Formats: sequence, C-alpha cells, structure tokens
Amino acid sequence: MRRIRAAVLALAIIVVTLPVLSGMLPRAGASTALAAATGQAAVEHHFKAFASAIATATAKAKQGHYVTTVQDKSDAVSFVRQLAQLNLDTQLLAVDPNHPVFFRDPDPFSVPGSDPPVRSGIYDPDNVSYIAIVNGSDQYRITGKRGNSDDLSVQAITGFPGAGSTGDPTATLLKSQIAVNSNGTYTINVGGSAQQGNWLPTVPQTTLISVREAFTNWSAAVGDQLRIQTVGQPGQPAATLTNRQLITAIDAATSAVTQQASYWVTLWGTLLSSLPPNQVRTPSPTQGGLAGQLSSLSHFDLAPGQALVVSVGKSNAVYQGFEAADAFAQSLPYATHQSSLNATQAQLSSDGRYYFVVAARDPGVPNWIDTEGYTQGFLFLRWQELTGTLPPGDDPTSQVVALSAVRSVLPPGTPTVTPAQRKAQLAARDKAESHRLRTSSNQAEGVLTGYLRQIATDVGRGPLLAVYTDSILGSRL
Repeated sequence: MRRIRAAVLALAIIVVTLPVLSGMLPRAGASTALAAATGQAAVEHHFKAFASAIATATAKAKQGHYVTTVQDKSDAVSFVRQLAQLNLDTQLLAVDPNHPVFFRDPDPFSVPGSDPPVRSGIYDPDNVSYIAIVNGSDQYRITGKRGNSDDLSVQAITGFPGAGSTGDPTATLLKSQIAVNSNGTYTINVGGSAQQGNWLPTVPQTTLISVREAFTNWSAAVGDQLRIQTVGQPGQPAATLTNRQLITAIDAATSAVTQQASYWVTLWGTLLSSLPPNQVRTPSPTQGGLAGQLSSLSHFDLAPGQALVVSVGKSNAVYQGFEAADAFAQSLPYATHQSSLNATQAQLSSDGRYYFVVAARDPGVPNWIDTEGYTQGFLFLRWQELTGTLPPGDDPTSQVVALSAVRSVLPPGTPTVTPAQRKAQLAARDKAESHRLRTSSNQAEGVLTGYLRQIATDVGRGPLLAVYTDSILGSRL
C-alpha cells in the first residue's frame, strides 16, 4: 500500500506540474565539456551519439515486463522518440537563458487536422500547456491576452520532472486570482520581492514556469496569447546558435534521454503492477499541486468482449474529466477517437451521474471511452478548482461486464448512438481539436525552427526528421 500511495502521489505531481515535460537535466546554457572541434563534423558526431542514446533507451523500454504485444513495442518507440524530441527542443531553448519563450504542448510542430503526438505523463487532452525555462534568481514578466479557457493556472516549478524526481510546484496562481484588464490583457510579475497585483513568487531553485489552460468546449476554444520576458533583458532570442551551443544542447538532450527513459519506464511499470486492475480508486487531493484539485489513477485490464463501466457524480468543479492511456502513460490518440471526455462533452444521466463505458469496441452508448484495442493501461479522473469536498456519493465506482450486457447496468433511457452518429461525432471532435491548435499560442515554434534548421544543415534532414515524425517540421526546414 505504501508503494502504491507513493507512486500515485508522484503521478499526481507530474500531472499538475507538467504532463508536457517528460524530463530534462540542467539546462544547456550551463558549462559542458565539449570536444575541441565545434564545426559541422562535430555537430554531426554529437548528434549520432544522441541517436544512439535514443536507440539504447528504446531497446530498454521494449524490455519492460508489461511490453508483451507488437503494439506495446510500437508504443515503446513512440515513448522514447517523444522524450528525445521534447528534450532536444527544450535544451535548444535553454541555451539563451536571458530570453525565455513559452514552449507549447501539444507539440509546437503538431499538424492541425491530425492527432497530436501524445506524451507520457497521462497528458490531459482538454489542456493546452506551456513551459518556460527560467532562473530562480531572475525576475520575469508574463504578458497575456485572455482567451476563454475554463481553467487557467500559472506555476513556479523547482526541479525537472523525470530528472530523478517529479518536480515540485512552489507557487501557483489560479484563474480566480489573476486580475485581467477590461480589454482582456493581463501582466504577471514573476520573482523578486512581493508586489501588488498579479505576482508569482519564485525560489532560487526555480527552473520552470508552467501555464495550463483547460477547455471543455474545443470547437469554441480561444487560447491565451502568451509572452514571457526577463526583466532588464530586452530583445528576442538569438536567431541562430553557434555550433558550440548546438553541441551543448545536443549533449544535454542525450544525457536527459538516457536518464529520463529509465526513470519513467520504472515509474509506469511500478504503477501498472501495483494498482489492482479494474478498480477505480477513491479520489484524493493532489499534494503540492493546484488548490482544490482531486485525482484518481486506476489500471484497466480487460479481456476481449469485456467492458469496464465507471460511474461518477457530477461535481461543482470548474473542470472534471476522464481519460485512458497506454502502459507508457501516453494518452491515447484523442482527436480521431473518443479516448477522453470532460463534463461538458459527456452526457449526464437522469440520476445525476456520468456512466463511462471503457471498451475496445463501440458499445453504442454516449459516454464510450475508446481503448483503441488496448487490453490494459491507465485510467485517470481529474477535478480542478473544486469548491469544498467531493461528497462520498459522488465518488467513482466501477464494474466489469460483458460488452453485450452493458445496457443492463446503465440507467433506463440511456440513448443509443448509431455508427453514423458516432462517425459524425468523431469528425466534429477532430475538427474541434484542429481549431483549438490553430488558435493557441505558439511562441517557441519560430525560434526552434531556426535552430533545428541549423542542425539539419549539419546532420542532414533524414536523421533529424527521424526524431520528429508526424510533424510539420519537415515543411519548415
């Protein structure tokens, strides 16, 4: 029980802190031992070491005791590749610490109109998240133009999730605490002495600023437009980096992939084997995270022809959601499949509860959570900015039934969803996610494109794009 509690606590911090950030080592701007040569050949040599680290980490990930199918092995490849891509991106951005930018997840190079890459950490499909790599001894100013997200939070984080820990939020500003001007703009001062208005304190060990927006209506989503600047450091990030800076970033990403892949594989494997299958856990407060947030992590393990029916009450939380993830804690593709639902998207039954049917095949009911053929993985329930406590009667319950018998445990009057209706529903979902991507802030894309174009020049497009599959980067190089 102690091992389960510790693991669930670790996951809760990950989810609150940054599902986007799969882990990094100290930023690339720090001193790094480099080879004497720093020309094109040196960049290529160091990138080959990066590719080798990816291959080694992938081979180890495939050896996880829960990796038993062809799909599991494919997920291992995706898991490490996403980790490598994220680390290279963030280490390149860390080279210029005086000019931070917000890095968006879904990935800055996601293709609108297709499923965004899904990261480990049970990324919430209703979220658009951002991080900026900072120095806790400096002061920063965040400027934003308010969109219409249902929930918004800004956090100061100490440590890097995956670098031997899950990161530690030390200060948080919630949507209700952020003063917004009449024209929709706002400013948040970060660090330094206490100030009136929107102020986020930091500590000397602060490494990240994290922003998270939650949208319950994807088709109408308008993201906040965000910028961050170091106080007293005008100007923009460098348009190009020296070869020495490129090598520094590549080396840091190489070390991070080696460390973080092992960390996450161990964590997810421990969780999967520790959580009893098909028993949805009682929600608990997220320690060290957002005020008023509850979460519940569970493990599904279903035989062909089975379904897990999860029932949960409707709360007064600003945000309430439910999703499925694979054994590497990668959220399942959610634009073209209904692998997640929030309280706005889901249909409420006449008894005031939601009934989710977790199954690999469509049961023909509204709140299907599509496991996309997976027989096992994770389930995650979230409540954000909950007023008071969750009444015991609203706690989730679960039961395994034959897929053919699902209706026998659902409230009378549960509608039927026909194949044609489901097809239209999924098409609308895909279109809505594309809209949400197009309207979100994406400050890092232009900066990273220039740096990655430099790497492609030195190492070739092929080796670089092998890390950036399912990406618009190729059209930018």
